[in-house]
Amino acid sequence: MQRAQGSELKVALSLIVDDVGRGAVDGTPFGRYRLTELLGRGGMGEVWRAYDPEMNRVVALKVLAPSFADDQAFQERFRREARSAAGLDEPHVVPIHDFGEVDGRLYVTMRLIHGRDLRDLLNDGPLPPARAVGIIEQIASALRAAHEIGLVHRDVKPSNILVAEDDFAYLIDFGIARAAAESSMTITGATMGTPAYMSPERLNAGRADARADIYALACVLHEALTGQRPFPGESLEQQLVGHLTSPPPRPSTLQTGVPEAMDAVVATGMAKDPDHRYATAKDLAQAARAALTTSGPREADSPQNSATAGVPTQFAPVLNPTQPPPPIPASSGRTKLVVGAVSLLAVATAVVAIVIATTSSSGGGVASSSRVSTARGTGTAPVGNPVSRLLAVVPNSERCTPVASAHPGSLAAVHCPTAISNNGYLELVYHLFPDQATQNNAFHSLNFVPCPGAAASPQPWQRPSAQHTEGQVGCLVSDGFEVMWTIQSQLVTGDARGQPPNVSLDNVYQWWAAQYQ
Repeated sequence: MQRAQGSELKVALSLIVDDVGRGAVDGTPFGRYRLTELLGRGGMGEVWRAYDPEMNRVVALKVLAPSFADDQAFQERFRREARSAAGLDEPHVVPIHDFGEVDGRLYVTMRLIHGRDLRDLLNDGPLPPARAVGIIEQIASALRAAHEIGLVHRDVKPSNILVAEDDFAYLIDFGIARAAAESSMTITGATMGTPAYMSPERLNAGRADARADIYALACVLHEALTGQRPFPGESLEQQLVGHLTSPPPRPSTLQTGVPEAMDAVVATGMAKDPDHRYATAKDLAQAARAALTTSGPREADSPQNSATAGVPTQFAPVLNPTQPPPPIPASSGRTKLVVGAVSLLAVATAVVAIVIATTSSSGGGVASSSRVSTARGTGTAPVGNPVSRLLAVVPNSERCTPVASAHPGSLAAVHCPTAISNNGYLELVYHLFPDQATQNNAFHSLNFVPCPGAAASPQPWQRPSAQHTEGQVGCLVSDGFEVMWTIQSQLVTGDARGQPPNVSLDNVYQWWAAQYQ
């Protein structure tokens, strides 16, 4: 490792941020290396062809983005993980020669491989099944060696798989992805993995072990066989929805010549529950090899060390965003609503919920006018996905997205912004509760103030044509002006909030009265 200083580095760095087509002047210094050609650029930095005069060899030199050097914790992890990766003695892991820092820019040098990455190969179309499995077997061998020493790759994807002319495959970027994933930069939005290949547990909690690599490898297998990502989607949200809620697609239905037995291999490798996946990458590769010679449908081998684990029973030929997802646990606790600061899970769930609300309107479940109609219920929440149930009774639900619950005990919450007169803007939040007792406890725990023109707050409310009380309504002044109401038959509580000076409590109350009275 080394740390170099010097004005000549400024020339190199200016070239590094230049356009790919312009490249570097032959022999531009970067520490002890001479940069000769910019090979590629990604979210984490650039890769250069470089010459190492001390060792008299040509190498691939990866220079990380400047932002990584500002994170001391990342620098420590980078060096530790790069050192571990350099110790991997496995033919399908690209050897790391050197790593260090040059005037604040972290770098790592590796053997220069002559070939194409799998992403480039797949741009030409899917691979024959035998060739796809052959590449997966080699990458599984690389992962097996890494996992045995506790090293998790975290970014297994086609662009990190290099294929030489003789189809000898290499897995690159060991150490870098994990160091980045564990650094504080995961909070700032840096790319710490590719969503198209990220396991549900990584999307949910950000934490992962070797089984996340197995999930990603199964995704790559699917793409190699079909030329398509498992959950392509036209947006990031659609991709996340697929990984979190949708059954794995069946590659045999997407590409002629793929054995049906391969469907179960992909399904097991991409199981939502990590315990239901193959125990090792080798197990996945062996199952894929066996599927090549199996005629007709076949269950994949059960994962090791899991007596109850099995192949998922559901498959889907394509991602169908109109199908409701399985229930997603709701958050609990009285938390501050922060609009726009939702997790990956909330973003993904929002897409599912919006699609459900929009497509179910023809069935009469979604209110289609500006007024909300209510129906008498039993006082107990019906079964089904809480978010979709809530959106089925919320007006204009196509504008709504799930958020963290702001009431203890609620099953789901959605945020539905709306504009009112005088350039005002209301934040609308609806909550669904499991029963009336929980709903009433949450409602009456708040400190209400008198509503405009009302003798008491909260007080019962009903529609002029109704013979029964719909629920309670009250006003609050805390973080803005609020009106909160309950619809007891639906176990729904609504909260409309506006901010001064454009919105007054009278504005909010008048809006509520126009909707419900």
